[in-house]
Order: sequence, then C-alpha cells, then structure tokens
Amino acid sequence: MRVKEFNYFDGTNILSMKLEVLSAAVLDYDSIKVGDFMFASIEKVNEVNKVITLKINDFVRGFLPIDHMADHPVKVVPPKLASIGKSIKVRVFSIENRNIIFTKKDSLMKEKTPIYTDTDLVKQGNKIVGLVAA
Repeated sequence: MRVKEFNYFDGTNILSMKLEVLSAAVLDYDSIKVGDFMFASIEKVNEVNKVITLKINDFVRGFLPIDHMADHPVKVVPPKLASIGKSIKVRVFSIENRNIIFTKKDSLMKEKTPIYTDTDLVKQGNKIVGLVAA
C-alpha cells in the first residue's frame, strides 16, 4: 500500500493499492523539487500561446513554454514536441504553488548543470548556464 493523501478534516491517511499509485514516481506537487528530471507525456499543444501541457501522472501536470523548448529562440513549437501522448524527458525549472514550469533546453538537461532557485544561492566562482536575449 501507499499513502495517497492525508484527509485533514478526518485526520486520517488515504491509502491505495492501485498499480498507477504504487508505481508513480510522484503523487503530489510537494514531492517535486526544482532541478528534478522526469518523464512526462505531452497532453496538449497550444499553438496560439506556444505552450505545451505535460502530464507526469493523473495527479501532476505542468507546462513547457516555447522559451524552454530549445537553447536558441524558436518561433513555433517544434514538430518533435507536437505529438500528443509522446513521452519526453524534461527538467523541473520552477515551481510556484501548483504551477510547474519544465525545461527542455539542452544546456539545462545535463545532469551536472545546477538550477538556482534564488540569487542568494549563487556564490562567487559558481558556473551559471543561461542565455542573454535582447
């Protein structure tokens, strides 16, 4: 069994034996950290707003905006990222409440590349990977 959630009203844990709950890497937004690598399936492609909705599982979803689809600026969603249901490897770039932004930039997809969540975490001598756009 696995604890699926906690019911604050009753003060009890909700348990599950469903296979998708037992095999899920994450069950909620609190168990995800910035910099984590994940496999997500493409759920929706919004060509107008140039954003892709990614689904980690039935409980967790996030977004891949166009500025995080490649290292260099792109104007349209690449065809390899427009296939609904396709599984892709992404990295968690930021989390605010229940809003997750993923990245697919090659420079940030390297295991040793750190993602800083705050400027206070950057120390003298740290290597910063980024892009300056005018």
